[in-house]
Amino acid sequence: MNMSRIWAIIKREYIVRVRTKAFIIGTIAAPIVFIAMIVIPILLTGVEGDQVRRIAIIDLSGDMYAQLREALDGDKQGQRYIPEQTPVEKRDKRIINRTKPPDNGGYVLEQIPVKENNLDVVKEQLISKIINKQLDAYIIIGKHILEGEKPEYHSKHVSNFMELRLIEDTLTKIVVEKRLRKEGLDPENIDKITSRVDLKVIKLSGKGEEKEDRGETFFFSYILMLMLYTTVLLYGVAIMRSVIEDKSSRIVEVLASSVRPFDLMLGKLIGVGAVGLTQYLVWSILGIIVLLYGASIAMFFNPQAVMSTMPVIPVTHFIYFVIYFLLGYFLYSTMYIIVGSMVDNEQDAQNLQAPLIVFLVIPMLIAPMVLINPDSKISVILSLIPFFTPIVMFLRITVLTPSFWQIILSLVLSIVTILLMTWIAARVYKVGMLMYGKKISFPELIKWIKS
Repeated sequence: MNMSRIWAIIKREYIVRVRTKAFIIGTIAAPIVFIAMIVIPILLTGVEGDQVRRIAIIDLSGDMYAQLREALDGDKQGQRYIPEQTPVEKRDKRIINRTKPPDNGGYVLEQIPVKENNLDVVKEQLISKIINKQLDAYIIIGKHILEGEKPEYHSKHVSNFMELRLIEDTLTKIVVEKRLRKEGLDPENIDKITSRVDLKVIKLSGKGEEKEDRGETFFFSYILMLMLYTTVLLYGVAIMRSVIEDKSSRIVEVLASSVRPFDLMLGKLIGVGAVGLTQYLVWSILGIIVLLYGASIAMFFNPQAVMSTMPVIPVTHFIYFVIYFLLGYFLYSTMYIIVGSMVDNEQDAQNLQAPLIVFLVIPMLIAPMVLINPDSKISVILSLIPFFTPIVMFLRITVLTPSFWQIILSLVLSIVTILLMTWIAARVYKVGMLMYGKKISFPELIKWIKS
């Protein structure tokens, strides 16, 4: 093993990749997208819609419209109700001012007097208004709504689920209240009796410290798991492409005359791995900034945003993240080197790398089970299988840190597997790097390993 030559290969692989536009854009874009996913929804909570929704109400029950109008008042539901002017209201200057559509949107409700015998005629008129954009929607409240008859919402635009949910919940509340009063019960007392119980979740650390958890553990576990999966896959493919490029450009023939195949392969492994660590370092710095100042920045742009304290991620989780990234990277990269050594182009490589992708996808599929039962027998067994260890064991650590002996055992088994795969990859690479124009069968691959 010639360390000076290995170091030269490491520098070449590292510098070539960190200077590419793909690396620069990926390193900067990934955290920006991640931050945007968190910050933009917070900022949008302070942005109110600027569209006035004009809705006609056909109340066949004769007893729902007034309460529906009151319930959609902005002070109660976060939406602003704009009462329709009547001849009497037009005489009152104060009410005339109140009926002007607000600048920041709301609802204009209009009650349509109708009898059952002319309902179809009225519906045709309302449909015409909707088509001509004089009306946004109309609602039919049936005569027997208290007995379970379903109200109807008619509109050209029916994908505004927030509005549909608001109207549905409002009508439900009104109907339930009327049913209770009909039975001689007080709705306010019933609300108090049946009020929802909110469970406060407290997470215990290994030292017994308590901290409220509002889903941060689940969220960050998934985010870190996705990062681990993505980067292991991307850098494994990157080193496979590097091998294929060297073969197709015949550079490897020149290198083979001065560098041992094992030294060349090891230099590629370490060089590309260093690129991944560099990317993680940049992301970690940006992540720390978001954790420290994210809440303050969000409150600056939107003072009304409700922000809980930012979650505190233990430093040990970052350490384990790097450790299991390295284990996953070296394990899968050696297998990708084998694939790259067996083919001459990426098209053939795509077919051969399918089994490797399956090994990475399986942990993603079982992730929900591991999150729910991190200490179950199946979770423990899967986390100790080296091909699944990087993702499954790390996920267990972030959710509920397992016994230290399990972590050590997973590291030992992974390292032994990596050494074995490196030995196999070195033998395949030694023969395959100079092999051109021939598709390698599995028996031939076994011969390369035994040679």
